[in-house]
Amino acid sequence: KETTEETHKNSRILLIDGLNTFIRSFAVNPSSNDDGVHVGGMTGFLQSVGYAVRNIKPTRVIICWDGKGGSAKRRKIFPDYKANRLVRTKLNRTIAMGQQIKRLTQYLETLPVTVLATENIEADDAIAYICEQIYPMSQKFIMSTDKDYLQLVNDKVQVWSPTKKKFYFEETILEEFQVPAKNFLEYRTLLGDS
Repeated sequence: KETTEETHKNSRILLIDGLNTFIRSFAVNPSSNDDGVHVGGMTGFLQSVGYAVRNIKPTRVIICWDGKGGSAKRRKIFPDYKANRLVRTKLNRTIAMGQQIKRLTQYLETLPVTVLATENIEADDAIAYICEQIYPMSQKFIMSTDKDYLQLVNDKVQVWSPTKKKFYFEETILEEFQVPAKNFLEYRTLLGDS
């Protein structure tokens, strides 16, 4: 049984899709260090998380990353799964991303956040599990630009889109997509997703 302190700690949870937030930051933030090395992924990530924390005021922050082999099961069923995202060659940009993610992970270890990367599980699956199974009664805010999270929206789950600077509530989804949040998965299935 949870104590009052544990209940309070988990009353308002910010769940962050780590890779989604990092890639967006890496692509748009031109920051570099004193040696001229691009550090925009780390800088933008931390700025974006800071902005969300200030606005949402969570009692807990959980950052989820895709675990090693996270897409393997889906790729076995459907070989073209995320095929347009595969990197065929190790470009300098890809190496820089990996280096920044490694350093960012070290920085995150010093902050009062929980960082998860479960082997063979993608971040979106971990976030959905946390929302529905681990903390079903907590108020949860998912930070991501990935529309797939909109299927989770209900009275306890909202999605914060950092690019649109917009919260998605049940009524927001109905207004924008003309479909109830509880039917968003079927809507995306019928519409198709490249």
